[in-house]
Amino acid sequence: MALFRLCALKEIQPAISEVTLHEASNMRREAANRHLKPFLAAHAELSRMTSIEPIYAPTGEDVAGEFEDRLRELFEVLPLDGADAVEAFRREARRLAPARLGKGGRDSAIWLTVAKLANDGNEIFFVTDNTKDFGHGGLYTELLAEVAGAPHPIQYLSDANEFVSKIATSVSLRAFGEEQLAAAFASSIRSEVIRALEADDSPEHTVDRALAANVEMRDVRASQGYVVDGHGLALIRATTTLADPTGVQWSTATLHGWLEFEVGTFVPQAGAVERLADLTFR
Repeated sequence: MALFRLCALKEIQPAISEVTLHEASNMRREAANRHLKPFLAAHAELSRMTSIEPIYAPTGEDVAGEFEDRLRELFEVLPLDGADAVEAFRREARRLAPARLGKGGRDSAIWLTVAKLANDGNEIFFVTDNTKDFGHGGLYTELLAEVAGAPHPIQYLSDANEFVSKIATSVSLRAFGEEQLAAAFASSIRSEVIRALEADDSPEHTVDRALAANVEMRDVRASQGYVVDGHGLALIRATTTLADPTGVQWSTATLHGWLEFEVGTFVPQAGAVERLADLTFR
């Protein structure tokens, strides 16, 4: 995703509170269970009509667990301090922002984590679409008062797109030459292929062969161009192949990766593979 690549370039650490992690995991569990119930019911009904093979279906807990693992890979999870948990319940009971109407303990816990980080001197981008509880067009006055002494003002943003616009400038992209792109991504592609070869016992597909192969690209699609601190960045999708010097193609994949390019000239400089989908050897 563009957001995480841009964060890496800007040395910004994406983070979510422990409360947000558990909320997101539970929402995924509930959504999975809503879909699983009719799915399993339909299979059971069909099995009464005719002979059909048993099917595997993950549980809602399985789906939520996989989702939570992915969130932990992408974000630093900020633990909830015990004292903040107590304060969050107090705010809910006392109707103190961001809690209101006797609700909002979880929102209060999230805010207390954010405020503590800001007051400790961290630069904070607080991204939430919950403007009802945190503020429309800016944080509520009472919340701002809690971070008035912070070294850096909290940058309060309503969604990920607004955050991306804050740290990078979108640009329209020109077409990139396939040979230039292949040269820019060659090292990264070879590294990914060599990693995959560790699980391939074929004597035909070797590390030496990958290192000597020519990298070729076709069907290139470039999207999501950005300029970050004077550096160009573009999301690239293309079909890539490895071919022997004799021209024999022996590996194919769909590349998803990020290209750094020279601003103004759009000359490719370096490519980094995000993933090689459908990697095959023949």
